[in-house]
Amino acid sequence: RSSGSPRSTTKQDDEAYLTPDVMMVFHHPTVQLGDEEQRVTPEMLQRIFCHVGVSSTVAQEYGACFPRVTVAAQGEPTLGMLRHAFFLDVCEYLAGVGMEVKVFSSVDDDEVFVRVGLRDEGIIVHHAERQNWQCQLRKEIVALLGIRQDPQDPASSPPYVPFNKGMVQQMVNAGLLQEGSEVMD
Repeated sequence: RSSGSPRSTTKQDDEAYLTPDVMMVFHHPTVQLGDEEQRVTPEMLQRIFCHVGVSSTVAQEYGACFPRVTVAAQGEPTLGMLRHAFFLDVCEYLAGVGMEVKVFSSVDDDEVFVRVGLRDEGIIVHHAERQNWQCQLRKEIVALLGIRQDPQDPASSPPYVPFNKGMVQQMVNAGLLQEGSEVMD
């Protein structure tokens, strides 16, 4: 049983559901772990959200990503309150930056699974460009580019190149690829 799981209508939906990019597991908020009422001090929060080498400006900005945690931390937060607030904030933040987020319970209802995926090409391109992703070329593209690399050699691996959505169009214009070809893995 998985409560809250999406109703799939196509094989593609099933495959997307079964192959997330990231799967996170949280304690189910209704399950008592015995530490729910433990008080959390501001020093503990500082240690959780910040690490050595992070500027104080960046450290203060965590509140923008975790508004429920920030509000809960204003008073005398308990571990249970913060755990639940963090779960809600993470799901909302990921959906807000264009991720596909699906939440469902474990079979015994003691955990909550969060399936996160990137499916929207525009969002993928945005993140790839913004974060300067390095993408591995496909073996057949290496050959098309005239790079003489033995694809059967186990010590051989296609190179990684910075993501560039214009590169594919340039290869189409040069007659190396057909429109819509996949270049990177």
